[in-house]
Amino acid sequence: MFRLRRYRLVLAFTFIFGLAVYHFSLLNGADSYFETEDSLKPQKDGFDHNEHVKVTTIPLPKVAPIPSPHLPPTKTTPLPMDDLLIGEDRKSEPAAGPVPNPVHTPEEIHWIKQPEHYPVPPELIIKLPTGKPTHIPKIQTKFAPESESKRKIRLQRLEEVKSALKHSWKGYKDWAWGHDELAPISRGHTQKFGGWGATLIDALDTLWIMGLKKEFEEAIEFIEKLDFTTSNVIIIPVFETTIRYLGGLIGAYDVSEKKYPILLEKAKQLADVLYGVFDTPNRMPILYYNWHPDKVANVNQAPFNSGLAEMGTLALEFTRLAQLTGNHTYFDAIQRITDDLEAIQYNTSIPGMWPTVVDASGGCIPLPGPIGLQKREEEKEEKEKEKSIGAPEPTEDTISQMKCVPSHVQASSHMSSEYTLGGASDSFYEYLIKMHVLLGGTAPQYAKLYESSMKVAKEKLFFRPMLPGEPDILLSGMITVSEYFQNEEKFIPDTEHLGCFTGGMLALGAQVLKSKTDLEVGRKLTDGCVTLYAATKTGIMPEKAALVKCEDPKSCKYEEEKWLQALIPGAGFYPEGGRGEKPATTTDNETKDDEREAGGDGDDKGKAEKEGLKGFKTEVEAPEHEHKNVHEHIHANDRVDAVLRRRQQKSREGSTKGSTEKEIEEQSETQTEKSPEKPTETLPQKPKEKPIEKQTPLERARSYAKTSRLPEGFNWIEQKGYVLRPEAIESVFIMYRITGETAWQEKGWKMFQSVVNMTKTDIAFAAIKDVTVDPKDKELVQEDSMESFWLAETLKYFYLLFSEPEVISLDEWVFNTEAHPFKREKW
Repeated sequence: MFRLRRYRLVLAFTFIFGLAVYHFSLLNGADSYFETEDSLKPQKDGFDHNEHVKVTTIPLPKVAPIPSPHLPPTKTTPLPMDDLLIGEDRKSEPAAGPVPNPVHTPEEIHWIKQPEHYPVPPELIIKLPTGKPTHIPKIQTKFAPESESKRKIRLQRLEEVKSALKHSWKGYKDWAWGHDELAPISRGHTQKFGGWGATLIDALDTLWIMGLKKEFEEAIEFIEKLDFTTSNVIIIPVFETTIRYLGGLIGAYDVSEKKYPILLEKAKQLADVLYGVFDTPNRMPILYYNWHPDKVANVNQAPFNSGLAEMGTLALEFTRLAQLTGNHTYFDAIQRITDDLEAIQYNTSIPGMWPTVVDASGGCIPLPGPIGLQKREEEKEEKEKEKSIGAPEPTEDTISQMKCVPSHVQASSHMSSEYTLGGASDSFYEYLIKMHVLLGGTAPQYAKLYESSMKVAKEKLFFRPMLPGEPDILLSGMITVSEYFQNEEKFIPDTEHLGCFTGGMLALGAQVLKSKTDLEVGRKLTDGCVTLYAATKTGIMPEKAALVKCEDPKSCKYEEEKWLQALIPGAGFYPEGGRGEKPATTTDNETKDDEREAGGDGDDKGKAEKEGLKGFKTEVEAPEHEHKNVHEHIHANDRVDAVLRRRQQKSREGSTKGSTEKEIEEQSETQTEKSPEKPTETLPQKPKEKPIEKQTPLERARSYAKTSRLPEGFNWIEQKGYVLRPEAIESVFIMYRITGETAWQEKGWKMFQSVVNMTKTDIAFAAIKDVTVDPKDKELVQEDSMESFWLAETLKYFYLLFSEPEVISLDEWVFNTEAHPFKREKW
């Protein structure tokens, strides 16, 4: 029989335990007092560098939708937990037809402005420069009169670009309104940038420039209801938010001649939220910002592995906002970054340039208090100590008042550093010359930083590739410096689509700083990317590729055998460094084959050749991620070789498994004789392919190039896709406006036709997976992604290339890195 008193102790304990669980569930969590940004970033290496920091994911309540302006409102479902994350392409389920896609704005959780932990004292705020402006020379050329026939062609092309924008906008409006980006194949959407409608705001000034005022004002109605103090994600990517949202709002405000005050109002609201990223001991920015109120209340620290481009590409946006509002704190925030980076410019492993990653943490976290006072207090304590010789030892209370002094930005302590004008560095260098222009030359610091860094880039990064036709072009490469090899510099002839902006940047800098040499360098760099567009069957440049560097940039004869040598196992992927072996010649290879057939082992290289295609990267098992060094390529390709050899062996065996070679040949001849309708003499006979182990290295190299669809001169293509990027056409546009040469319009038009033909979908445009395929073979694969910069940048630059020169003239406007035009002040 059940007796309650026998279990009274158990029941009592259960009751107390339940109360305890309920009590602690109401708390916000035992977060540590200090919180660093690195703890908030998604960990990519499987190792938590900030285990002492606890990040709590807080579920958001149900929200009411903001309906599309052209469709009736519908009910929405609660936000999934995945929406609290950042940087993931979370796609909606394909819909049966156009539906409104509201922005999810939580009703209860909002960012709240709080007192800063490390405020800048009013007397220390760095204000916008007010010195005498430097004369900025005219940037655009004086264009010659245009014939009626050429004008007709130009206007026709202009209309086609506008049609592409309208097609893209309609797809976004119908299927992803209010969301960050459209999924152009599944007809869904993605949320990657805070969920505030990245494409809508990114495309605002493009709509205005193209004369689409109706679409522009529909977007304004959406923005009027937008609230940047709340988001459907907890962690905000500061760089992307600044260039797309803040830049988009400011650019739209400027191009619409300040007729829409709501744009500046929303820009200030967003900037106030973002300003919290500078509340660190050394005022260096957090790059992934947890805006949640209980997180903002914590002391934060900039990351020790800050990306150069991410922290250095905030300057134009906050400076222009300071100019428009008169609020100097915006300028103070970014000027401190520039000052810190200037201080270490010649303390890096390549003096004059900066590595892609720097340490912005400051090294220590002092007790909260106004910045700039720690040093004064430290000096005061030293003086007091000198006066109190013979005084008793300081108490614990006295010691606790001592504060650390955070250091400035330092070159990263990583064992290996990379220097490039491509990804992770690109827009920082771009902003140096553009800040000089935006400030009217009142801050000479920016021009000096630009000139000195470009001097190093011209000496070390730019190279002429060896290509058929021997074009006199340049590409931008990369240098790695490793402490393992006494800071030895290793040049890698990799080039990226991201780096194609360099031609336009050099040309712009040449005009502003009066350098004819740089204008020619900019021309060759721009032509370099145009050439790589034309090198593929699709007419589009891949994301990232490696080529053979010319030994003499002034005289570079194309030699097919030399190109193939760069692909041979043992000769290395790159002409400089490689794997250290002597390049094999055809004669040498035949000799080694003879030695092996006679039973000899040959030398070490002969053994390597016997293994097959070792050292090659093919389509069999090509990793999607970006390799970090050559050794990783070698390991990955060893696996590829094994797979390739097995497949070729199976192919040779085929359906004749178990038959002798002689029987197979006899059977083939018999079948041919029994087919009178197809006489033997008319049948094209394919030459038998040698087994891999019997191929010479040059034969294997040629086979590899064919199966990998490598254009001549390409060593390998690490990233074969195209995500609707703008950098190449950006430089073409700038070269046209500076030189007035219509040849740039012709080059740009070919690029536009290729891009549109390969990427168009029923509702918009999509990224493509592999630009090396032959479209005639119908192997082209589109990906379910349309980046917001397709409307913000790529189509805008195509449009401006065929517009009248006075439309967004470079003498009146400065583009941010997302192609948002900022009006230059009249000094």
